[in-house]
Amino acid sequence: MMKQNNLDKVHIVLFVYWFVLLAWQNVRSVGNRGAVDTLIKAGLIMLMVVYFCFNTQRLKLYPLMCTLFLGSCALVTLFSSSGISFNTILYYLYPVFLYFIIYSVGWNAQINKKQLISLMHWVIMVVSYIVIYAVVFCRDQFASAFTISSAYGNELCSFLMSNLEYGMYLSFGIMSIFICMELSEFIPSWRKTLYIIGLLVFALNLVLTFSRTSIIAFGVMLIAYMIYFAKKSLRTTLLLFLFALGLSICIFPQLSFFVTNIVFKEGTDSGRNELAQIGIKMFKEATLIQKIFGNADFNTVLESYSDHGNLHNGYIQMLTTNGIKGVVFIVGVLITSLLDNNIGNCSKTERKLCKTFNGFVVASGVYMFTATTTLFYSSIDSYFLTLFAIIIPKYVRNAIKNGTFE
Repeated sequence: MMKQNNLDKVHIVLFVYWFVLLAWQNVRSVGNRGAVDTLIKAGLIMLMVVYFCFNTQRLKLYPLMCTLFLGSCALVTLFSSSGISFNTILYYLYPVFLYFIIYSVGWNAQINKKQLISLMHWVIMVVSYIVIYAVVFCRDQFASAFTISSAYGNELCSFLMSNLEYGMYLSFGIMSIFICMELSEFIPSWRKTLYIIGLLVFALNLVLTFSRTSIIAFGVMLIAYMIYFAKKSLRTTLLLFLFALGLSICIFPQLSFFVTNIVFKEGTDSGRNELAQIGIKMFKEATLIQKIFGNADFNTVLESYSDHGNLHNGYIQMLTTNGIKGVVFIVGVLITSLLDNNIGNCSKTERKLCKTFNGFVVASGVYMFTATTTLFYSSIDSYFLTLFAIIIPKYVRNAIKNGTFE
């Protein structure tokens, strides 16, 4: 049995971090963030470090050694660049601090069932607010959704920076509802009604984001949930719904056109293949040190190849900005998380929940394949993805292993 730290409010801290960033995004325009945005992220991560350090009894040695190695690599990358800005420092050191918090300081932090349900409810409420905002202030996009000829320029994103970010919140919002439905011992009829309404409204908004990445990632999580965790009655309902939806798409040409040409944008890659080739070329032309540790002058180099601000591929961008070391780190985290979710010596429900978390891990891999949302990085969508794919599963597993989840 693991020795318990005083991190009993960790689920609140993890949620508040995301909520503060989201609230800031709501009250400030995109062009009005800049340096203040960076300062807020830096301040929040340092407050999290303080909370974890003051409420833990000892550090775990192996993750601490990994932290020192990652930090040393980050410093090599920074000092080999032509110029260092505060934003660049945050980009390279933030993952080091977050890894240190999760694996070394908070290595045995726990989230029990009651705390997990509370956390899921908070996420559902926040996503509901984002949806209400979209319904109130983006009414035209709902009204014209089935009459547009192209998804480009018509993506639903509420007050958020991108449709992909909105799609991510909706996807995990839906999964949060499913988890609450599975883990709650008794669900009042009024709450069950709200869950059903939430599922339908979130799903509609997810489609209207026209974010193929978010829709595919949600599909991965839904499959994992249906295979491992869903109650038989709910699994049957979902299968019937999906069958009816698929049949309708095949029968009705207008719906078929909407799904293939609008939602999935006729299978076009939106220039991603070209950007991937640019990223690979940048890596090949880099010095040996840059190939191993990354190139902090990434933005300057990219400007000579493309007008885009990123490569729209988290793995290739990681290869160019953090080198082989960065890709090994991310892939290693994904693999170890998948392996760790397969636990024994627990109840059937706990085992199914952990297997469902594997769907979250695979979904995070999908997100990084077509976007620069990357695990452990400082952007709000990257943190949210890390929270659901890595942090929550790890701390729930800790509670299960310690026999305190139920």
